[in-house]
Amino acid sequence: MYSAALIFYHFGSLDAVLLAVMDRVSGERLTRYRSRLHGVASISALSAAMEELDAEDLRLGHLTAVQEIVAARAFAEHGGALARPAARQGAARRGRRPRAGISVD
Repeated sequence: MYSAALIFYHFGSLDAVLLAVMDRVSGERLTRYRSRLHGVASISALSAAMEELDAEDLRLGHLTAVQEIVAARAFAEHGGALARPAARQGAARRGRRPRAGISVD
C-alpha cells in the first residue's frame, strides 16, 4: 500500500515519481550493461552478452516497468484515447454498447 500524501510530499507529483523510477532503473541497467560488456572483443561474445542481458532484463521485470510507465504517460497525454479502440472492441465482443464517454468514431 502506498500513501498519495507521501508521494506528493517527497516528489511533488506522480510524474516526478515515475521519472525517479525511470532514472533509477535506467542507471542500474546502464551500470550492469557497462560491466557485462567491458572487454567484449568479438561479435560472438557481444551476441552472448546481449542475450544474457536481455534475459536478465526480462526476468527482473525492467522492460515491463519501463513499458508500463511509457504506456501510462501515453494514455494520460492523449486523454485516454489509446484505450478507446480496445474498449469498443471489447464491448462489441460482449454484445454491448461501449460505456458512456467512449467515442465510437
